[in-house]
Amino acid sequence: MQLIVWLLVILFAGCGPDFDNPIDPHNDPDGIALVQVGWQDYETGRLDEAFVKFHQAFARNSQNADARVGIGWSLFQKQDVQAAINEFRQALAMDGNAVDAHVGLAGAFLATEEYSSAIEHAQAVLSQQPDYMFAHDPLITSRNLHLVLAQGYFYLDDFARAQDEINIVDASIEINPENAESDLLRALEELTQSVDGR
Repeated sequence: MQLIVWLLVILFAGCGPDFDNPIDPHNDPDGIALVQVGWQDYETGRLDEAFVKFHQAFARNSQNADARVGIGWSLFQKQDVQAAINEFRQALAMDGNAVDAHVGLAGAFLATEEYSSAIEHAQAVLSQQPDYMFAHDPLITSRNLHLVLAQGYFYLDDFARAQDEINIVDASIEINPENAESDLLRALEELTQSVDGR
């Protein structure tokens, strides 16, 4: 009889919460720890794993804006830009201060050639955090946002503002007024390569 009771105790203990596991639903009902693990996966390039963890966190708490931001960035890095835009917008609807969602939208709208929207979201970040740096990717900083602005203005034919933004990124770049368009385009291409770390 004691053996049966002992076996039942072991069986039910195995089915209960895993107190050593921080992302067990019993230990992490709001998905906060799960989001942190998702960002760790994201930072090491495991985008599919990150995507799954962010989704699981969102399933635990549908008001977890950071989970939505993580889903958006995972989709953006996987080149599913329209789906990423939707996630970033949803994150901002939940938390208007989700700066990383604005950054994602700035890049995503630039990719879809919606330049006015790209400019709007880049400005929203820089007005709050002039020295912005994405905590989960050190290559994404305020310099990228100034380049988004420069490219946005360039393709909207506002060459003076494009040059102003280029000068913020690299004041040593000279633009010949007689060849402004071609010089600006060359500068944008060179700066984009250098800022992206390539």
